[in-house]
Amino acid sequence: MEFKEIYNELTHIEIPPDSKQEQINKNSFSHSSIEWITLPRILIKIGDEAFYACQNLSKIDIQTNSKLKFIGRHAFIYTFFNSFYVPSNVIHIVQNAFQYREIRLIEFEENTKMQIIDE
Repeated sequence: MEFKEIYNELTHIEIPPDSKQEQINKNSFSHSSIEWITLPRILIKIGDEAFYACQNLSKIDIQTNSKLKFIGRHAFIYTFFNSFYVPSNVIHIVQNAFQYREIRLIEFEENTKMQIIDE
């Protein structure tokens, strides 16, 4: 079985809490079949189009003490989750990060450091 076939069959990805992974690169999970992802506390950046067209993605677990600071352009374009939790350390959400989404709830953690949400 090729990696591409395994990748397309994944439904849950959990990046371990002790991971040193500080960013999810551009197109890392684009067009995958993941339904749920758990992000580590140390993650700082979700890159452009990281979850582009993940049409089964319905749950993103982000820890309350997350170090996430940056959500890239079109990071979640054409995904289908209904709510998103923004940790307090996020300072920049780039243009159209959630384009073509009908998010019902965006929850900002208390004491947010948000500085920029691009149009």
